[in-house]
Formats: sequence, structure tokens, C-alpha cells
Amino acid sequence: MYVMIVTPSRITVPEYAMMKRELEMTIGRVNGEFGSISWFPIIYMYRKISDRACFLLQEC
Repeated sequence: MYVMIVTPSRITVPEYAMMKRELEMTIGRVNGEFGSISWFPIIYMYRKISDRACFLLQEC
């Protein structure tokens, strides 16, 4: 399993919006092909998380 955390940045820039869309489509394809109803290989979080939460995820 892979956890991918993306912090929103420059959301009004068209190129960034396109990259986000492409990234989400790719993650969806990978999860659809290799995942199941109860498990998926990529956990994608598009939000700001605290430094502590980031540290705790790295410890896993």
C-alpha cells in the first residue's frame, strides 16, 4: 500500500489543475486494476495535514 498526500497549491493555475486531473485518473486506473472492494494500493489524500500526522504516517 502506498499513501500519497498532496497539499493543495496554486489551484487556480490551469496547468496545475490539469496535472491534478491526470494524477487522479492514473490513481483511479491503478486502484481499479490492482485493488478490490475492500483494499486499494494507493491511498490518495488531497489536503493539508499536520506535521505530526505526516510524521506518524512516516513511522508506519
